[in-house]
Amino acid sequence: ATAFTYTATGLGLTAPEAGVLIEMPLNKVLTLVLFGLLEKGVIEVTKQEPLTVEVAPDFRVLSDKGLNSAKEQRLHRRRIAQEKGTIIHAYEDGYLTLIEQNHGKAVRNIDFAKPTEALIKTTVAKMKGFDLSDTQEYYRRVIDRAMEQASALGEVEAREQYLDKY
Repeated sequence: ATAFTYTATGLGLTAPEAGVLIEMPLNKVLTLVLFGLLEKGVIEVTKQEPLTVEVAPDFRVLSDKGLNSAKEQRLHRRRIAQEKGTIIHAYEDGYLTLIEQNHGKAVRNIDFAKPTEALIKTTVAKMKGFDLSDTQEYYRRVIDRAMEQASALGEVEAREQYLDKY
């Protein structure tokens, strides 16, 4: 039997997953994760320099809401996201929990190693059976366009204004 591999162009990877796939520096992958969460209104900027973010009030789970298990916390965030017409991807939960646990800390002072490792592992699992080089080329073009758009927006405040507008 002949083994077939397919290009994962229809795989529907998110920008951070595509960033992992094309082996972007992890700080840029983190930027894509945070930008996506900002875009969806799941996190908010509290300070520009150094960049400090917090989980938006509706998405907070480490309070007195009675959400004791990680599963209950995930389900709560997903329910709120659905009500708001957006999605929280599985890999985003780890980032959100760390941001919430490190309230008031600058992003650069939070250790995002565990959720980033989980993001890498899930991306690798999604790629099983697909042609890596063709898929990387496709997503390299996608990420180049996304990074152009994000960099063209300038500072986070300008990004927020852009997102509000569009």
